[in-house]
Amino acid sequence: PQPEPEPEPEKLQKMVSLVAGVKESKHQAADLSKITGLIYDMHAGQADKKAFGENMRAFRACGGFEQLVELLGAVGSDVSEAVSDVHYECLRCMNNACADPDNRDALRESGVLPRVVELLSSPSDRIQERAGFLISWASTSNETNSALLGQELGAIPPLAELLKSSAANVQLCASRALQRLTEASSANIVTLRECDDAGPLLAVLV
Repeated sequence: PQPEPEPEPEKLQKMVSLVAGVKESKHQAADLSKITGLIYDMHAGQADKKAFGENMRAFRACGGFEQLVELLGAVGSDVSEAVSDVHYECLRCMNNACADPDNRDALRESGVLPRVVELLSSPSDRIQERAGFLISWASTSNETNSALLGQELGAIPPLAELLKSSAANVQLCASRALQRLTEASSANIVTLRECDDAGPLLAVLV
């Protein structure tokens, strides 16, 4: 038999508890994955966007973004598999949280976007994919984030480079991110067109 779905208040309480303890946890990647799953379940299970927004306010109030920013840590080419797992789960969690429009502003205000841009150059395909996906979410219906990412943080050249990746999922997330960044920004379109080394793939996006 299928397990009974948890009431939303219980999911929220569990999420807050996991966020509070994740920094000191010996199983950070697993706990982050649970937080991500809870956020996804709350979003998928609530047709009422207002209710999901209230839960995401609770996520912000309990220091959710601050914890994730800290756990992303330093970026380097020699990170261990365990650290890579934590980075991956942090990005997944941020992706799900950004289904709430207010969290896209909170993401910018947390100061994590420069780190996300750095992660586009990770040696890991799955980290590149998640970073590209997060930039796509952060830029959705958010002109401030689009301008910041495209004109100040330099996200467009590494995303254009990822269009040449051998990994199809990386290509897809990079193209979606570029589409979002150029939807309402003529400056970002100009920047993208200057990245002509990606060839005809770029012509499809603008």
